[in-house]
Amino acid sequence: MHQLSSPKSNRGWVLAGGVHVVYTVSLLVLSLVYAMFEPAPDWFESNDSGFGDQLFYSMSDSTIYLLFPAFVVTLVSALMAIQVKCNKIFVIVLPAVSQLACTLLWMVLVASVFPDADFSEAWEEVFGEDFFENVIPGFISHIALCAGIVALHKVSSND
Repeated sequence: MHQLSSPKSNRGWVLAGGVHVVYTVSLLVLSLVYAMFEPAPDWFESNDSGFGDQLFYSMSDSTIYLLFPAFVVTLVSALMAIQVKCNKIFVIVLPAVSQLACTLLWMVLVASVFPDADFSEAWEEVFGEDFFENVIPGFISHIALCAGIVALHKVSSND
């Protein structure tokens, strides 16, 4: 029976799935530091300039880093997992699942710190009704990126 992980390295799945988690935590640290030291701009509609409002602004402003740079993080995590001979199924699926989970967690956190509204109102205000219409194509494109990287690695290897 084929093993799910290589006998040489049974922890490649940590690389495949964990890089997005590290990236999201570092993005949260960026937002916290930004909220502590950088005031929200004047156009940001807020009754007061409390830390919660600053954090919401910095987290919603940092959401852009979950879009294009996430493809680079997916690429890096797939290449690192391939390097340690992780199972190809894990290399294809785990970075995309990890990116999706981290994006959803980020969205929940941002909606949770939304000032003066309950969670459902915050979700609608920040992300709108078409959230999953944007997430599913992104998820599929991350899988396609990982599958392409695995295919290119397979074609170029001598194994």
